[in-house]
Amino acid sequence: MGKTPEDIDKSFDHMINNLDCDPEQTEQLWIFSFRHDEDLAKLEAFGRDLVKRFAKEADFEHGMVPTHNIDDDTEWTALHLVVQTTMSRDTVKRWVRTFSALAEENGIEFEGQSCCEAIDWEEFERPMNAEEAAWRLRHFTDCGLPEGAPLCWILAFTASDPAVAESFEGLLREAGFDDIERSENEEDAGDREYYIDAVLLRSNTEAGLAEQHAAAEKLASAHGVRFEGFQFADPQPEEPES
Repeated sequence: MGKTPEDIDKSFDHMINNLDCDPEQTEQLWIFSFRHDEDLAKLEAFGRDLVKRFAKEADFEHGMVPTHNIDDDTEWTALHLVVQTTMSRDTVKRWVRTFSALAEENGIEFEGQSCCEAIDWEEFERPMNAEEAAWRLRHFTDCGLPEGAPLCWILAFTASDPAVAESFEGLLREAGFDDIERSENEEDAGDREYYIDAVLLRSNTEAGLAEQHAAAEKLASAHGVRFEGFQFADPQPEEPES
C-alpha cells in the first residue's frame, strides 16, 4: 500500500473493486516494514517496544525478516510489524502516520505498509508431505528468505502408545537426532496420541527433501509410528521476554 494516503486509498479501491475483498469486513494480514541497516539490535528492540506500546490497541507481532530486492539484487534485514485483523482505510492511515513519526524519532526508516490474505494458522502449521513442503520453501524464497539460508526442518511423528513413543524417541537419538521434542494431546487415555518432533538444521533448499521424506516414512512404518510430514522453523532461538 505504500506510505501516502493516496497509496492507501488506491489499494483499498483496487481490493474492493477488482479483488472483491473489503478489508473493513474481511481479515487481512497487515505488515508495517522498517529498516535500519546500521544496528539490527536497535531495529529489533524498536519492534519489541512497538508491540508492547500498542498492545491494548492491536495484537501486533514483530519479526526480523531477510529481504531480497530482485530489481537491483540487494539484500537486507527488515523489521516487520504484523497484525491479522480488519481495518478501515482511516485506521491504516493512522497507523502509517504513527509509525512514520516514531521511526523518524528513533532514526529508523519506515519503508511502508502492505497487506495480504490472512493466514489460516492451523492449516499453515499442519505437517506437509514432500511436495507441499517444496512449495512452502519456494514461498519462503519468494518472501525474501535467501535460497540456502539456515532453516530447521521438523520431522513430525505420531504414536498411539506411550511406550512406542518413548522407544521411537530412543531410536531417533541413536540415529543421530539430537534435538527432539515430545508432547501429547489432552484426550482421554483411550484416544491420547503422542507426538515426536525431530528437528534437523538444514537450509532453505529442496535438495534432499523427497529422500528425507521417504526415509522418515520407512522408519516410522517399521516401528509402528506414523510419519505426519514436515514443518519448518527459524533456527534462531527465541529471546526471553523482558
